[in-house]
Order: sequence, then structure tokens, then C-alpha cells
Amino acid sequence: MNRSLFKTCQGVAPLRPRLADWMQESLARPAVLVDLVQRHGSPLHLHQPSRMRANITSLADAANSRDVDLQIYFAHKANKWLPYAQQARQAGIGIDVASAAELLAAIESGFAGSDIAVTAAVKSTELIRQAIDAGATIVVDNADQWQRITESLIEDPQATATLVPRLRGFALDHGRHRSRFGFAADSVVSQIDQMMAASSECTDRIVINGLHFHFDGHTAMDRVAAILQSIVIAKQLRQSGHRIESIDIGGGFPVQYLQREEDWIEFHRRMDQSLGCVAADACTEPVLMDGQSYGRTRVSDSNSMVQTQRNYPTWQPQGAAEYLGRILDTPGLCARLRQAGLTLRCQPGRALLADCGMTIARVDSVVDDHSSDPAGRNERRRNVIVNLEMNRTNCSTTSVDFAVDPILLTVGRGERSERSQGVLAGCYCAEDDYITPRRFCFTPSPVPGDLFVFPNTAAYQMHFQESGAHQMPLPRNIASD
Repeated sequence: MNRSLFKTCQGVAPLRPRLADWMQESLARPAVLVDLVQRHGSPLHLHQPSRMRANITSLADAANSRDVDLQIYFAHKANKWLPYAQQARQAGIGIDVASAAELLAAIESGFAGSDIAVTAAVKSTELIRQAIDAGATIVVDNADQWQRITESLIEDPQATATLVPRLRGFALDHGRHRSRFGFAADSVVSQIDQMMAASSECTDRIVINGLHFHFDGHTAMDRVAAILQSIVIAKQLRQSGHRIESIDIGGGFPVQYLQREEDWIEFHRRMDQSLGCVAADACTEPVLMDGQSYGRTRVSDSNSMVQTQRNYPTWQPQGAAEYLGRILDTPGLCARLRQAGLTLRCQPGRALLADCGMTIARVDSVVDDHSSDPAGRNERRRNVIVNLEMNRTNCSTTSVDFAVDPILLTVGRGERSERSQGVLAGCYCAEDDYITPRRFCFTPSPVPGDLFVFPNTAAYQMHFQESGAHQMPLPRNIASD
């Protein structure tokens, strides 16, 4: 790996990114990236969708090596660019859709209805009808959704609905699994019996052939507990006459974004210094912008900090395949799945898009930021605000920040300071449009025309929060050569 790529821009507490080979090759040709931005605008998203195949294969191999039948569904919500859905279809996996538009995209990409799972949190009558017409599996969350499904079946006497109830409330070592989605695991069998009895006009056209659950976070043992409890529920539903064939464990597989665990640990230590919980040297530079806490809160009557807002851990001790292997290596788990004749299903988005994309933005202007050093105490470097031709929604998830250092390509023209420190701001007419709350060291200082490259953004960062505010066009999605 070309280490010089990381020298021009580093966080005050660095978080050095992992770079796939194709990303390194693209960064080694800055003139090509400049040309792409000139032709397609800033920001733009650069993709290599074929990289998705390796991620699919690694998960499949983890299951095959343990003699477990695994069906993978690509979570389309993680990235809306159609070539990823097409890659999933060509690889022979299924697709998980969360809206009518995603369902249409799946159909247009050539997916058979039997390979489509509809997991939308809110399922309108129209979406339900479209799913039934397509022959897709509907992951049903509650009695109201069930009612709309049965009403649609009554209106169309020829239709059949394939349903998979979503479960919540599993008994875990640290308490009950909490979720706003799904039926309570300890009462779902009786609930289904009651709903089937109330749907007598169309009971013979309702097929329940699986169970589903989803967890936030990456605790492997929670998923193990949910799988084992779901096996018991599957057997109970079979006794009620339902042909339960699969258990779907959803997504949430970890992705390794950083090179080193040490960076992640030091980042949090330095951040807690900045927030006053750890004794700091007088020369310690602030890691975050003033007034920012990265979602961390001091524990009352303590000098310790806890994370109280969602923060994706960009350092992970293992990748998705190793994580799945850890779950399956739980003693007796695979044997119980085989004995019950159950297929394991999963719906990864992030894990299938690892190493598939990056976001590129051009520097519009660089201005002095006297507010970060109002007395001019630090004469060693210039404090700056780097204004980018992008906004914070172009590289954003529901987490407080995507904590990976961007890469600065010094391709602009103009006189540069030898070094500077500062923040990255966006193009919205709002004081708080900062791309990240983190502070960075630049060597040399950026100038207009330079490019910032945000690596490994294909999963959620590109499209999940993007906005067309100010009537600005959404970024173009471009395939890498």
C-alpha cells in the first residue's frame, strides 16, 4: 500500500482507512479522477460493482465449509445504484427490498419473485399488492400488516401470499431483545393461530414458510440465542401445519474499514481527553470541533464516557465471513439447523458492498478559521475551513459520523501553506453543514481544485441520507474502469 496517500490528510487522531487494490490504483491516477469530476460534477461516487462477488463468495464459503444451507439476500437499501442489484442477480443470490421503488428495481433487474423479500418497515396496501403480484415473500411485522395482506387476498381470489413473520423479544443474557419491529417471540405462535383463524376466507392462500429477525449491533451471541429460540418456534409452527423452511437472521454483518485497531482505541482516548474526562496535556490538540461530542456522554459522578448515540465501529476485529463462522461454530448450532431441515437466510447490505465504492469531492475554497484559535496562540500552523463541493448528506448514515480519514489529492493550483489544521464543510447555506465533526491535519494545506476522496462509502454512506436540498442535483454514480 502506498503510505504517502495518508500523509496529506490525517485526523488529529488518525483513523487510517483500508484501501482495496482498485482504490489504490485509482488514487495513483489523480488526473483520471480530476477528469471524472470535471465531466460529471462534484461530488461523484466511483464504484467497482464486480468487487461484490468476492464478498458474496466469502459468506457462502463460510456456510458451505460448515455444511449449512445458506441463502443470501442483498439488502438493496444499502445502495440504490442498479448495477449492484444486477450483480446480486448474476451471482444467484436473492434481494431484500424496503420500498415499492426497490421492488420495481429488483423485478427490472431480473429477479424472480421467489428470490425477493419485502422487509419494508411500513407496507402500504399498494406495496403489498405489488409484492403479492410479483410472488415475493413478505416479511410481516404486525397484525395491521397481516390485515392488509388478507384484504388484498380477498380482493383477488386467485392470489397467494408467502409470509415470513418477523420476531422480536428474544431472551438474551443481558435482557430481552428490544425492537420496534415484529411479533413477540414468546407469543408469536398463538398470535399466528389467531390471525389465521380470523382470515378464514383466504387461509388456504396464505403460506408461512419461514421466520425472520434483525438485530442492531454486532453481538454474535445474541444472534446465536435468537437462532436457537427460532428453531423451537419453527417446530411449534410446523405442528400447527405451517411449512417452515428457513430462519432469516437479517443483516448487521461487520465490515473492517480501518487498518489498525490501535487507531480506533487512540481516537476514543484522545476524544475523551478533548471532552475533559481524561487528563490532557496543555499541547493536546482538539480531536473534534467545538461543541461536538461524537455522541459520547459522561457517566454521572465518573470520569468515564459512554456512547449514547449510534456510532458505527469502523474498526472491527473480524470481517463478515469470520463473523458468520463464529456464529455457526457455536457447539451444536449447525447440527440443530440440519436436524430441523432449516435453511439459514441472511440479508447483508454493508458486508456485500465492502471495498466497492468511494466518494470524491472537489475543494471550492479554503478560508481562515479564527474561531478555533481566536487569540492566535498557535503559530505553527494555519487554522482553516475547507469548503467542499458536496454536503454532509453525500457521505452520511444514521450514525453520528463515518469515522475514516479521507485522502487529499493535491491536484489544484495555487500557493499552499506548508501545513494547516481544520475542518471539512459542505455547500448548504447552514452553519452546521460540516462533512464530519472531526478535525484534520493537512500537509500541505489544501487549495481550490484539490480532491478529497472518502474511501469505502458504497454501503449506506452514499445514498441512505442524500438530499437534493437547494435543488442541487444528486451525485452521479460512475463505474470504475
